[in-house]
Amino acid sequence: MFESNRRNKSQRMSWIGISLATSAILASAAAAWWAWSGVDRDQDPSSRMAPAPATEQSAPRAIPVNGWEPTRATDATEAAPAGTAVTSPEPSPRELEQQFLATREKDAQIDLAAEIAAHNNADAVQTLGRVFRQARDSSVKESILAHLADIDPQAAPIDRIELLQGALFGQPRNVRLAALDVLGQCEDPRALLALRRAAREDPDKLIREAATAIADALDSAKQ
Repeated sequence: MFESNRRNKSQRMSWIGISLATSAILASAAAAWWAWSGVDRDQDPSSRMAPAPATEQSAPRAIPVNGWEPTRATDATEAAPAGTAVTSPEPSPRELEQQFLATREKDAQIDLAAEIAAHNNADAVQTLGRVFRQARDSSVKESILAHLADIDPQAAPIDRIELLQGALFGQPRNVRLAALDVLGQCEDPRALLALRRAAREDPDKLIREAATAIADALDSAKQ
């Protein structure tokens, strides 16, 4: 019986030793697992803090060559303040004359004559005189004379009278009537002389009568 108790005690001690050994092994394994798990988390990109976004870099600067640094060209629209309309310079009477001579369209020539007269100076009067001699359509010539009346009377008065005197002879009836009308608005004494001449010499009775009436009205206004 004593011998049996000693064997049972020995078996219990063996089981206790095995249990302790097993626990030690499990503890070591758990510690190793946690250690490994911690390293893996450090190496996992998803567990790391995302780096701060890179700041926007400015455009690369031009490298100076022999001490000269190129500058970026700017056009008129970039240089102008926001909301500012960029307008091109108004064409001169000479430039408008070139456009007039380059087209044969009646409406375009009439519009160009108006643009020339809008300059309202001696250059405009002289330009209208030149394009009048080049015009072929009677309605265009009539329009030129009508726009001549819109220009300051003090601008190139000699050229104005010469243009109107030339328009009284060898021109269609509507052109001669337009010339008479503009002459009736002139205070220059030569205008009255041109009207009296047309009243005497024009082959068209209608023109003679119109010239006489305008000359009489102009003469009366001066008295």
